Amino acid sequence: MARFGHIESYEYNEPDLFDSVKSDTGSMVVKITENQLRCLESCGSGSYGMVKKELLNGKAVAVKYFHSRICLLDEIQNLISLSHPNIIKFIGIGPEESLVMEYSEIGSLHQILHVQIDVHYSLDHAIGWCLQAASALAYLHSLKPRPMMHRDLKPANLLLFDGGRTVKLCDFGTLRRVGGQVSYGLGTVAYMAPEVFQTTDYTEKCDVYSWTVLLWEVITRQEPYKGMESAQIMFSVCNGKRLPLPDGADPVLLKLMSLAWHDNPTVRPSMRKVESILQDLFKIDYDTEILSYSNSQSL
Repeated sequence: MARFGHIESYEYNEPDLFDSVKSDTGSMVVKITENQLRCLESCGSGSYGMVKKELLNGKAVAVKYFHSRICLLDEIQNLISLSHPNIIKFIGIGPEESLVMEYSEIGSLHQILHVQIDVHYSLDHAIGWCLQAASALAYLHSLKPRPMMHRDLKPANLLLFDGGRTVKLCDFGTLRRVGGQVSYGLGTVAYMAPEVFQTTDYTEKCDVYSWTVLLWEVITRQEPYKGMESAQIMFSVCNGKRLPLPDGADPVLLKLMSLAWHDNPTVRPSMRKVESILQDLFKIDYDTEILSYSNSQSL
């Protein structure tokens, strides 16, 4: 039994993870040894396990250690085949059956929105982040032979890069093929579409709903349904109630929000359509870093 932090890694009798992933995917997979990594600090933990900041060939990387081998396999096999500028980059399989990915020095969008409240960002940044999230989801939804749905879009699963100009979607343990076997009630309650609470027969349009809650959150800089219990949120959402539309927002944006979190998933636009609307509506200026504490159009 090996230990890392407070998490224990048990010996398994199953085939070596590296060999099984390589065999299942047919892809070239990089195996990173313990000697190649130097731990710098712990970044956080959750139900899955823990993430550490480590050095690989002099460059910071994120190493995600899992409690469960099944969860680890799910995430690696989901992430290994993805390639998009707004999706976190998979680097390789690390020691103690961990996942090595690119590291964000800034952290998650959630931290900027609700923890580092002295950091100002502009409307351009707010819409730019949502546009990039839409682009990542549109990519997943267009995959062949069957689209994929993320099922847990939220600010905590969007990491910031390039001084805050770029967001990248992460955490792919919940990723599933549309039309495949799925569970109901999976995700983060405040961002879950009504059909996810009620059935296992849902599509990628559940991500469109989650994206709309994200849009509301970055524009208002408020946590959705703050102070409400999970059961209260579920009851409210399933009975057609939504977050209050932001005051003073562009009418086209308000109409988009009303459609994109509609009760009926077929009424919601595709993420590709959402991406197109945002590109037409806004001319995004990515030149200003969010950490500049700019006062212009700050939210």
